[in-house]
Order: sequence, then C-alpha cells, then structure tokens
Amino acid sequence: MGRTLLKAIRGITQAGLKHPWLFLSGATILTAVSVWLAWGLEIRSSFDELLPPNVPSVVHIRELVQRVGGDGTVLVTIESLDDKPDLSHAQVVARQLADEYLRLGPSAIRSVEYMTNCYKQGYIPPEALSWNDADDNNAYTKNYS
Repeated sequence: MGRTLLKAIRGITQAGLKHPWLFLSGATILTAVSVWLAWGLEIRSSFDELLPPNVPSVVHIRELVQRVGGDGTVLVTIESLDDKPDLSHAQVVARQLADEYLRLGPSAIRSVEYMTNCYKQGYIPPEALSWNDADDNNAYTKNYS
C-alpha cells in the first residue's frame, strides 16, 4: 500500500509540473466551490440550539428560559483606581449602575443582584493573592480583611 501511495503522489506531481495551468485552474475552481459551500455555514453556540428539540428535558429547559429570561449571567465589577481604602465612590457608582440595569426592564434584564461586600462573600481579587508563592497568601488577609 505504501508503494501505491508513493506512485500516486509521484504521478500527480509529474502531471502538475507538465500542466501547471490546469492544476492551478482546478485549485481555483475547488477553492471557489469550497468558499461558496462554506458561505452558508452557521455557528450555533447556544446550548439550547445544540440539543434535539423534542426531548422532554430540552422542552423543560426552554420553558425555564421563557420563565427566567435566559440561561446566562453577566457579572459586572467596579474597580477603584485609587489606592485609598475608601470605596464609597465605587459603591455609589455600583448602585447607579444597578438602577440603570433595572430600568432596562424585564424584557432585557430579569434580575439584578447588587453587592458591595463581595470580599466578605467569597470574591478574592487577583492582586490579593501571591501568585509567585501559593503557600504564602497572607497578602489577602493583610490588605483585604
């Protein structure tokens, strides 16, 4: 089988060298047909669209999405560029942003959870940890407790 493959490759190469314009035309036509066929391709990345539509669990997921408003979550964080420990300005901006999201209405936003004490609820900012030495992560307790 190896010899047959080498013979075929040798024959195609020799034909390409003898008739380069024929091979170039064939490659151009093949590329044009491939582009034309690929033009209609769609990327369906939604979890809902990847499942068969008539399966009972999928029907329940679609009902849940209709009731809840979606299956996605957006997390918005506000970072203060000041080195001061006073975050009152950031808290005011967070409250204003939460109110603006709520004003978009239930067709766009179903719920807003507003937190100003994320550190107490488990969020640890990346700069709080020592990524160079995982055993010495006292920076978090010193700076953010």
